[in-house]
Amino acid sequence: MTNQINLAIALNGEYMGKDESIGKVFLSNFLNSLSGAATCPEYIILYNSAVKIACQNDFDIENLKMLEARGTKILLCGTCVKHYDIESQIKIGTISNIHEITQVMMNAKKLISG
Repeated sequence: MTNQINLAIALNGEYMGKDESIGKVFLSNFLNSLSGAATCPEYIILYNSAVKIACQNDFDIENLKMLEARGTKILLCGTCVKHYDIESQIKIGTISNIHEITQVMMNAKKLISG
């Protein structure tokens, strides 16, 4: 992968921010807003406990499916998926590795992390 990536989003948890209860709502609203935005990210990277997003809440899964249908590639950290033992529960995205994730992050003109 040598091409420049305009936008990548890296999520590292099942919620955004420091407060879990409102952070889960915020993350769902963020994914919903993102799925309806005029411009989609080229990649969404899920690592740490964020990999659980790919197998939990149907509302979040539907928003991720809409993004994927519009061309967003969803990468899940394979080490994290194994750590949480959720491979059989994954509903969306591609299990990846640190090398591909690093390439995406390094080639992104803009990387949003949350």
